[in-house]
Amino acid sequence: MSLGSSDQGDFSAPRFRAYLEHKANRRIFVWPVDEWEAVKPNFGSPVLLDIEITPFASLPENAIYVAAAAQEVSSTGAGVAIYRYDQKDPKLYNVDYYGVWENLPSHPDFSDIVNAASTNADANLLDSLRRNVFLVKLDRGPGHWLSFDELPAEIKVVIEEQEE
Repeated sequence: MSLGSSDQGDFSAPRFRAYLEHKANRRIFVWPVDEWEAVKPNFGSPVLLDIEITPFASLPENAIYVAAAAQEVSSTGAGVAIYRYDQKDPKLYNVDYYGVWENLPSHPDFSDIVNAASTNADANLLDSLRRNVFLVKLDRGPGHWLSFDELPAEIKVVIEEQEE
């Protein structure tokens, strides 16, 4: 399996993606479904990721990223959590959660989305959706800022290893 770092992935339906980003009012990352399936957690411990092999490799370089993990990110499913260090925050660590949109053609509003995106549910779109998932940043919740003690054990280990 070839792991890539492009936030565009191998997605060849730009109008559809642009419409989704417009509606979500945020950037949407594209990740090949086979790469997501290879790390997708089974609602247990987080699965640590090398951020450089994810679509998040293109995030701003001025931030100090300490870890990335595939984990349960909401009551409705798994996604990716990006942990950062920031001395200016109320607590030293913060976490951004990204939900994963999978199998969009099965969504009840799929045909409405396609029409609103001014595109067609043709072979190109359906193939692109079959081969990719979308990662969408979730709204910040009360657990966005964390102290070291509030971090998951797996993330603490990564931070401790980086400090050695």
